[in-house]
Amino acid sequence: MAESPAAPPGGKPLVVIIGGGPAGLCAAAALARQGCSVQVFERREHPDRIPSDAEDRAFVVGLNPRGRLALSKAGFDLEAFERPNSGVVAVRDVKALRSGKKQGGVRYPFKMLLGDRMSWVRLMLEQVEGMGLDITCTFNTACEGLDLQGRCASIRRGEGPAEPVPFDLLVGADGVYSKVRGSLAEALPPGQLTFSLEPAPRLYKVIRDVPAEEFGGGGQVSQFHSRAPGDSPFGRYENGKLCGTLRMNEKGWEGLHSPADYEALIRTHFPHFPAACVPQVAAQLAERSAHVASTRVSASTFHGPGVVLIGDAAHAVLPLTGNGMNSALQDGAMLGELLVAHGGCLEVVPAAFTAARKADADALLWLDKRSHTRLGFEGRWAPRFLLAQVQGAVRGALEGLTRGAVRPWVTSGLYESPDLRYSTIKRRLMIEDAATAAALLGAAAAALRWLAPRLTGAA
Repeated sequence: MAESPAAPPGGKPLVVIIGGGPAGLCAAAALARQGCSVQVFERREHPDRIPSDAEDRAFVVGLNPRGRLALSKAGFDLEAFERPNSGVVAVRDVKALRSGKKQGGVRYPFKMLLGDRMSWVRLMLEQVEGMGLDITCTFNTACEGLDLQGRCASIRRGEGPAEPVPFDLLVGADGVYSKVRGSLAEALPPGQLTFSLEPAPRLYKVIRDVPAEEFGGGGQVSQFHSRAPGDSPFGRYENGKLCGTLRMNEKGWEGLHSPADYEALIRTHFPHFPAACVPQVAAQLAERSAHVASTRVSASTFHGPGVVLIGDAAHAVLPLTGNGMNSALQDGAMLGELLVAHGGCLEVVPAAFTAARKADADALLWLDKRSHTRLGFEGRWAPRFLLAQVQGAVRGALEGLTRGAVRPWVTSGLYESPDLRYSTIKRRLMIEDAATAAALLGAAAAALRWLAPRLTGAA
């Protein structure tokens, strides 16, 4: 790791990070290692004060090689995430089933670490607090506004009054509904920072700790797909326990109230679901609230004077590509890299960050929307879904013929190559889409040429 730059005459550069999630904690470690004094302000309580089963919104997120590399650059110990009872487990296999038949799956050539968001925050914070760096984390706080000219944030602690907190750099890592992003948009000239929020058209509920030994051994995730198009599977990621989510469009949840309603849903739409698990799963589904399955965020720029937006505050995707948290971790680690690249000058980091990350973030949003269509969430007759079936069949055949040299695009592109840019993957897939469409049109034209004279002769 590069040496920390010398502190300026006035003391260490002051960095304020709003948001103590994975992106914010990764940024805190990366910047503190480069000589900054970092203050992290998080709106929630300290994770140790939040019961592990308290959040019914604790969806499962996975750490792939992109996120692993980012955490490593920021100085995190990756092996510490895998200790027993950490809430994070390593898997290599994803097995998909529909109507009782195996539908294939994916075997990763690396360990995918899976855990709910709160487990990741708890483990990362534990390491940050033990790094011995100049990082202070304060919880149960709120950012009330920004003074860009005075380089000051208005921070309210608990129920007390808002107080000014000075900064040389402020990092907005406060999620989809970012207060920092809103305050920055108001402070900048009209049109300089615009953003859009696109809630997912589906709702989800979380399933936790249901005994299910029949799911098999460790290192495997079992997915039970619904017969209804557009519904997402239950998953399993802990030995002997079912933990995961059920995601459906809003209409799918209508009329579901009692455990009996959910039992009927599972038996009808998930016929291969282990019968012994159904009552407990149905009881949890009836008890928990349904939440929007994430929201896409697209911002026109990721920075302003002395302020930078990272993670979901700048660019958020739905949980389809498995890269939301990993991309956010890349954001956090990159802040440290940019500080080194620019000789420790915080002033140029925000603009440099937008220049380095904007195109890639936009490409990930494109990949996310493409996945949404290709997985059937817009209907089984959507052109892109039909195109995906053809491409999947061709890739499957080539994977068999080449003994795995040709791999499914989702693993070869999004997961296995931490240094492969999302924009490069987008370009390759656009070429593949165009080639497949051209081949299909050519085949259709040839079939018509062959068929036309025969139909004429028959007439």
